[in-house]
Amino acid sequence: MGSLDPALKEHKEDLNISNSIKSEEGKARALDNIGRTYARKGDYSEAVKYWEQRIPMPKTVLEAAWLYHELGRCCLELGRFSEAASYGEQSLDSATQANDDNWQINSSVLIAQAEVKLSRDEKALENFNRALKIAEVLDDTAVQDAISKAIQDVNYRIAENLRKGIVPEETVEALTHEERDPTPPAEPPAPTKVSTPPKKTPAPKEATPPTTP
Repeated sequence: MGSLDPALKEHKEDLNISNSIKSEEGKARALDNIGRTYARKGDYSEAVKYWEQRIPMPKTVLEAAWLYHELGRCCLELGRFSEAASYGEQSLDSATQANDDNWQINSSVLIAQAEVKLSRDEKALENFNRALKIAEVLDDTAVQDAISKAIQDVNYRIAENLRKGIVPEETVEALTHEERDPTPPAEPPAPTKVSTPPKKTPAPKEATPPTTP
């Protein structure tokens, strides 16, 4: 990832110049690029530090959907699962306002992944199912398959917990007979793993910031 260092230096110079001439547009552009470069380097803490500076600045709802999603992805990588879920919710709200199906899928999957990590399986299923319904409308079979696998894994974990007597009563009532005694996945169930930001998760469109005219 050393090849990203020259780009990072240029983006930081852009930020310094934008600050010196008080250009909000330039500052926003530089912060977006610095955060994205750090995320691609795997330095998620630094990405969060710069992207959080971007939050109070003017942006479209689509830009907000991207920003909150990428912040949430980084928090997920850092093990800050409650923050990841919170940023996911904000991303979903912005994506819904923008009426953008792909970002609604992205944000819903992010929330679900964070909820899995927090052992809140019902909320995870709710968000995975929301994403699945949108993917079905878009007729995106690759996304449908990835989300369906994640749903299967969560249902398997719920059923296993049910057998151990540690599942909330509402979960017991929600499970069908088939879900109470499911066929185990081919591999041990595990939360869906996110890829390095800003790539898609689990397979929606490329997670790049929307362009401003």
